[in-house]
Amino acid sequence: MKLYIAEPGSKKMLQFAGAEHDRNKVVSALAHIEARSAICRLQQGKSITPAEALAALDALADDLRRMIEQPVNPPVLVAASTLIDRHYLRAMDAVQLGCAIVARDLLAAPDMRFVSSDTDLLEAARGEGFETWNPCH
Repeated sequence: MKLYIAEPGSKKMLQFAGAEHDRNKVVSALAHIEARSAICRLQQGKSITPAEALAALDALADDLRRMIEQPVNPPVLVAASTLIDRHYLRAMDAVQLGCAIVARDLLAAPDMRFVSSDTDLLEAARGEGFETWNPCH
């Protein structure tokens, strides 16, 4: 969300996103749905205008076309279930981290960085061997 709607951490996230090549960015297949939901809810709550929502959704779609999307598949669901048991994560957070674990293994990318502003999720990611970054700090 920080790339599409101004909020705490947006400036750092924009700098980070601009410095990384798009093909080095991996997102969960759920990222589009979660971001779209958040943007539409902001519009419904009148925090952003319809034009701002449309611009954010267009930018999101454009970015996602250039990134690696990790599908939510059986290995991701197995990983997510294990993560819930191990770290007591919320379901969607467990799926997000499960996607990262599966992508890291498939891409043979042991130095993959996990980016989030959710401290519990970052703690779990560190527990799973990820380097983490919080754009709000």
